[in-house]
Amino acid sequence: FEVTHVGPGATETINAGSELIVRIDREQQNLTDVTIEGFVRFPGTYRMPEGARLSDLVMRAGGVLPEADLRAAVFSRARLRQQEAELVQRLRDEAEQALLQQQIERRDLTTGASDTENVAELVGQLDVFRPSGRLVVDLPAVLAGQFEQDVLLEPGDRLSIPNIQQSVAVLGSVLYPTAHVFEMGLSAQDYIQRSGGFNARADEGRIFVVRVNGAVEPLQQAAWLAPLSKNAIYPGDTIVVPQDLDRVNGLNLWSSVTSIIYQAAVTLAVVNGL
Repeated sequence: FEVTHVGPGATETINAGSELIVRIDREQQNLTDVTIEGFVRFPGTYRMPEGARLSDLVMRAGGVLPEADLRAAVFSRARLRQQEAELVQRLRDEAEQALLQQQIERRDLTTGASDTENVAELVGQLDVFRPSGRLVVDLPAVLAGQFEQDVLLEPGDRLSIPNIQQSVAVLGSVLYPTAHVFEMGLSAQDYIQRSGGFNARADEGRIFVVRVNGAVEPLQQAAWLAPLSKNAIYPGDTIVVPQDLDRVNGLNLWSSVTSIIYQAAVTLAVVNGL
């Protein structure tokens, strides 16, 4: 038999008994549905070829708009959301056990009740926790051509690019948790004072900063006196003052729970602000 290759514009006549085989374009296989939203020229869901990277997605969407804040971009992944949900469930189970242990140890004591209530409140926050699946990316570096920072896309990936951030939030154990307009040169302590200062339950030695790109950094003590140090505060950052849980068993557990909760809250705030 004779095999004839024809293209999409072919005019050959197909005779009776001929077999027409339409082959699969391998470049169109394993397409990935990924979403880009926010301050890009053409937001939407795109089908990207296998092997496409984050920079390819931004280019496909026509590039970013002038008012986009690349530092604050949120890149989330479906696979990580699942892993995060499983981690939080495990932390919740451990937290409930630690809380039960605290109640047993203090059932005959009149002191420590407020600490147990604080921990119970923290455990309750896990019930309404929404996993973000955020993967911290350096989008400015990606778009500057740094290949090692560019991320291979997976099904269900989502990139959200907000507009330029102008605020600094203070959350946790302060008198008035709120956001403040960013001012150059102000330290973490300055913003905490503008939120009324620490409340009675604050753990002043474990303050941390959730950067606008999702990275979490412990606040170095030197940062109190040196605003331009490693812990300088930038627009979009969130300063978190955790509760003092030193008297609660499993301090590392509570630190992990607190970090996850506030990082998810920051991610949600950025995405909701698009």
